[in-house]
Amino acid sequence: MNDETKKLLERALRGEDVRDLTRGMDLAAVAAVMREAGAALDGITEQKTAAQRVYDTLRMAVIPEIMDAQQLKSANVDGIGRVTLTSGIFTAVNAGKQEELKQWLIDHGFEDLIKEQVNSSTLNAWTSRRVKAGEEIPDCVKITPFTRASITQV
Repeated sequence: MNDETKKLLERALRGEDVRDLTRGMDLAAVAAVMREAGAALDGITEQKTAAQRVYDTLRMAVIPEIMDAQQLKSANVDGIGRVTLTSGIFTAVNAGKQEELKQWLIDHGFEDLIKEQVNSSTLNAWTSRRVKAGEEIPDCVKITPFTRASITQV
């Protein structure tokens, strides 16, 4: 990326109007800026993916393991906030069992959950409520319990 393109991108990222910044530039120059903006987006996407992996590993594994070893469910951390463990479940229909699940839902009076396909968020909420109430879950549904950490300001 040449210096002019870099400066233009920096100004645009600070909120300056892209149309004003590119006014008077020829097609080749604007296309070069667009190419560099695309490359910047690709880099951001890679960084976001890596940061998401780190964040998820910390909240779903590392922090719960540390807090479990210390027998903590919640802790105030100076300069950070309150770290709390929350339980939940991931829900998925077992491979090849979608139709079996639909029939089970119909047979047990839960046909209102069925759309063109069973929405995963709706199924997860329904399964969570039934697990908490000690009610039956069909064998075609896979449940994976998890604990995650969250931080709130104190």
